Amino acid sequence: MYIFSRDTGNPAEAPGRAAQALLLQNWIAGPASLVALLPLDLVRVPQEERMMLRHFGDEDRRYGERTGRIFPRLR
Repeated sequence: MYIFSRDTGNPAEAPGRAAQALLLQNWIAGPASLVALLPLDLVRVPQEERMMLRHFGDEDRRYGERTGRIFPRLR
């Protein structure tokens, strides 16, 4: 999975989040989980990127050029 995306948690969690939003019988509670978790992802991913860059340096930079940040790149 890391061949295609640097943050594999999001693509792996996306179907579960979508299913929860569709399966809950409350039209507010279902989509609310998507709205509530999106800001967390938008804050967490850049922090992880900085940490990986500090730790791995140029190797991580080259890896980032080949892969998508959150979702896999279309080739």
